[in-house]
Amino acid sequence: MSFTSSTASYKRLEGKVAIITGGASGIGASAVRIFHEQGAKVVIADIQDDLGEAIAKNLGEHVCYIHCNVSKEDNVRDLVDATIAKHGKLDIMYNNAGVMDRPFGSILDTTKADLDLCVGVNLGGAFLGAKHAARVMVPRHKGVILFTTSACTSIAGLSTHSYAASKYAIWGLARNLAAELGQHGVRVNCVSPFAVMTGMTAKGIHEDAIAQIEVAVSGMGNLKGEVLKPEGIARAALFLASDEANFVSGLNLVVDGGFSVVNPSMLMAHQLVPENYLLVSLDSCRIMDIFSYHLIYILAGANHAAIVMVPRRKGVILFTNSMCTSIGGLSTHSYAASKYAIWGLAKNLAVKLGQHSVRVNRVSLFAVLTNMTAKGIHDDVIAQFEVAVSGMGNLKGEVLKPEGIARVVLYLASDEANFVSGLDLVVDGGGFSVVNPSMLMAHQLVLEN
Repeated sequence: MSFTSSTASYKRLEGKVAIITGGASGIGASAVRIFHEQGAKVVIADIQDDLGEAIAKNLGEHVCYIHCNVSKEDNVRDLVDATIAKHGKLDIMYNNAGVMDRPFGSILDTTKADLDLCVGVNLGGAFLGAKHAARVMVPRHKGVILFTTSACTSIAGLSTHSYAASKYAIWGLARNLAAELGQHGVRVNCVSPFAVMTGMTAKGIHEDAIAQIEVAVSGMGNLKGEVLKPEGIARAALFLASDEANFVSGLNLVVDGGFSVVNPSMLMAHQLVPENYLLVSLDSCRIMDIFSYHLIYILAGANHAAIVMVPRRKGVILFTNSMCTSIGGLSTHSYAASKYAIWGLAKNLAVKLGQHSVRVNRVSLFAVLTNMTAKGIHDDVIAQFEVAVSGMGNLKGEVLKPEGIARVVLYLASDEANFVSGLDLVVDGGGFSVVNPSMLMAHQLVLEN
């Protein structure tokens, strides 16, 4: 058999049995089709009976539909039991079913009913699905539990507070489950999609507008030329469900085109400062020179500090780090690489030196003008720059200055932080690293349509 024909006949889920909740529409329906194409026997679980039964009929004998309200434990228990009765096992439990209280909203007009809805279906359904999947997977010492969470677990401002709380809760649940169930050979992971137009999110929006929104929203990511559709999320779930991910557990696989790692408003700072100042090429700023200064000298400092602190079983080692370890595009590649290296060093030191009562922490600062960063810039421009850059943060009315960083360092150095070690204390104006202002574009597009 040729390599081509062998590859063509290979199915990544051959012989597997999967339950997909919320499988009658959107991401779930895409996952049903893709899992089926890859050889799985699929059980669709949903409350949309007509849609679910139509998909099962269309795909044939290896796909069936079972009515299931995931917020009700007896429904979920019966779903798993029926799957075992029909197929004899359960390999993959994809907890995808979810609801959204509304597209956008303030905490001021959020009702208890909104919270109950999101928590009851999103978190409750995920919890119950995992519980009853684990019930049949643990004895076999094998299985995969997946959750659809959201990119709101990586960056703020993408949803209502009720929805965000429920999705963060699922991520916390998944991490805890990965720790427990990993002991029994069961893998647990999440897929976190960016804004993807499904039956839930596109309800009441005209098809032409949906296409425009897909292009506009996908364009907010850092990866250009691609448009996110439900199939893209289903393919991510396929990878995590397959044996290709046999050593992947506890992961939150974010599918957002790089949206959560870059803040486009940083371009404002680039425009304020001369191009030949910020846009330094790798030729004129060699990476090894940066490493020598930022990492090797810092390692030597930590080493000699530890030599005198360890015998006393007391001490504090601090590092000034950078926001470039939380969000991309804030610096040259050389500088960013060196700061990431310091991050890794500090985390390792916190583990090793903590055994000797030495605390190790980092302060990661946003763009603050010092002698190093303001060299050659006129005082008037510096003042404008400080206001403009601080304004990019989510906290309005404050300006970041070196004194602000020093006060943070003082806290970490003091006995007030006596049980704080291994921390990266981010000083970024109330969430520069966790909110992307271009999301406002999506809000406007949806409201207009």
